[in-house]
Amino acid sequence: IKEAVSETDSPEIAFELITNKVYEKSELHGEGKIMTDSRLADILATLVIKNKDDEVFDPGSGDGSLLVAAYDILRVLNKDELKHNDLLLQLHGREIDPFINQLGAFRLISRSLNEVNKDTSVDLEVGDVFDYEKPKAYSAVLMNPPFLRNDDPLYSFSEERIEYILSQIEKREGKSFIRNARQPNRYFYFTNWAMSYLEDNGRAGFILMSKFMNNLDGQYLKEYLKPHIESIIEYPRAFFSDFKVTTCIVILQKNSSSKDVSFLKIKDSSLLEDPKKIKQLLDGAENNNAEYSLKRVKKEELVPTDLWRKYLLDPNKNLNKISDSNILISLKDLFSNKPKRGTVGNSGGSKTVFLKDSDDLSGHFHLIGSEYIQPAFHKNNVPNKRRRFYLESEDLNIEKSIYFSKKYDELPEVLSSDWRDFVELAETQYTAEVWKKIVNSVYGGQTMPDLIIPRADRAKHSVYIVGQPTRIAISTNFVCYSGLKTKIDRDIALKVIAAYLLSSFGQVQFEELSNNQEGMRKIEMFMMNKLKVLDVDSMDAESIASIVKEFDHLNSMNEDFKGDEGISTIRRRIDFAIAKTLIDQGLAGFSGPDELCDFIELFLEDLVKDREQ
Repeated sequence: IKEAVSETDSPEIAFELITNKVYEKSELHGEGKIMTDSRLADILATLVIKNKDDEVFDPGSGDGSLLVAAYDILRVLNKDELKHNDLLLQLHGREIDPFINQLGAFRLISRSLNEVNKDTSVDLEVGDVFDYEKPKAYSAVLMNPPFLRNDDPLYSFSEERIEYILSQIEKREGKSFIRNARQPNRYFYFTNWAMSYLEDNGRAGFILMSKFMNNLDGQYLKEYLKPHIESIIEYPRAFFSDFKVTTCIVILQKNSSSKDVSFLKIKDSSLLEDPKKIKQLLDGAENNNAEYSLKRVKKEELVPTDLWRKYLLDPNKNLNKISDSNILISLKDLFSNKPKRGTVGNSGGSKTVFLKDSDDLSGHFHLIGSEYIQPAFHKNNVPNKRRRFYLESEDLNIEKSIYFSKKYDELPEVLSSDWRDFVELAETQYTAEVWKKIVNSVYGGQTMPDLIIPRADRAKHSVYIVGQPTRIAISTNFVCYSGLKTKIDRDIALKVIAAYLLSSFGQVQFEELSNNQEGMRKIEMFMMNKLKVLDVDSMDAESIASIVKEFDHLNSMNEDFKGDEGISTIRRRIDFAIAKTLIDQGLAGFSGPDELCDFIELFLEDLVKDREQ
């Protein structure tokens, strides 16, 4: 440290070296402590602080990065009229770690060491920010909160801690949006609390995870922030890369009068070196080039349940152009029967129904005759095997289930004596009433599908064709389509339909419709009903043959994919065949299939890259 400091006039290097020496990275990461990059801090301060007399507060001030940037902006705005000690009085912070807080204080004091005297002081308090009940007194709030899932087993808040924080928020705000969130991230609590410090028309700049614009719980954060949002700025992933999160800057004004929200995506990292340039971009006209894209959206048009990142990733509305292509048709319209969700439950008697060895009744499964066993789809992730996308007998029989040919009340008429013994054992295990529900759910869950789509998986993307119509027990983890209506061969038509759903074009639909960055996980029937596929009856023979060939190729590969592969995806060939078909049918805005493939694959990668956060 001594040698490093001797090489520079600035003490900044010392703070970084000391922090790295005292704290292991894993310790900082585990507690969600992310020291703010100085460039991002400068951008936040430049965009938030407007007046020379702004009182600035950082509710998790850490090593002082944001307050140092605020100091520099205030000094410029005051045109050096105010002295060092006076500027420090406009800066306020709260930090729970006493050592890091000392570094922050030293860092602020060191902005002008030659002006330091006995009257120099900084308002950086050590303590829990959720105990800090100062009224709405700040004109500017800057924050880089901790990013930790609340269900993290090592660093989660206790129930008592959560209730205390929420009670503190509700004491000031009246209510908290966090009550509605299923798995709120740690930064949700800090955001809700930090906004309560802003005076009327006060401004704020937060560094948040970009994922809030996509995921399910983000809906509630978007609802809360929507009245105040003025702009959202996303930048290359290089920042906080060690944390494997994609972050963005959110600029807010308390009850903003702005009718638009600006979505700025910075593509060229060099722009981050010039905060004034970024401010000019936000004030300028919409644009989309190699350096950045800027899209303005009417605030009244922003729907919290929508996928907001599309304004950053697709400012030219290319997804809309694809969806509106005249060669695409609603998936449900290709089948005479309504899509049906499986009815066989995944809890209660599922281990018995799906013949699991771990079930208490597994030792008696031999009593069940082969005529009472059928193929099953219980879970998408099956042990030791991978289902192909075109299901043949061996794929269908990876999982099996009990087959009930009658409802519970009619079963005694058809049961063999051994089978009857098993049923009696089952009624002892589950009680007669529970077993009755199990039997009836299996009876009602039998179907002969053409197409099976998982709806409870985010580890991979998959869609299945049933080669030969077969009676299958379908769990609630799947949706099935039956009664295909087409003028051409059934297998060929299903391969074209499945190819589109398996492609990056198809997966983007699942991501956009489910709007929770969870892919197929928990996608519901009303979302399924909006899925589109290629209208095979309107396609020419060459396009059909090309796509069928690529489906067969993908089907033969023993590899899974989940969408984060970018343009190196094993789906490139099938994506290209579909892209060529779309362009041949008049899709405009792309120079050719390769450009269209790049767009859809990179869009998908951006959406799902942070799925494990």
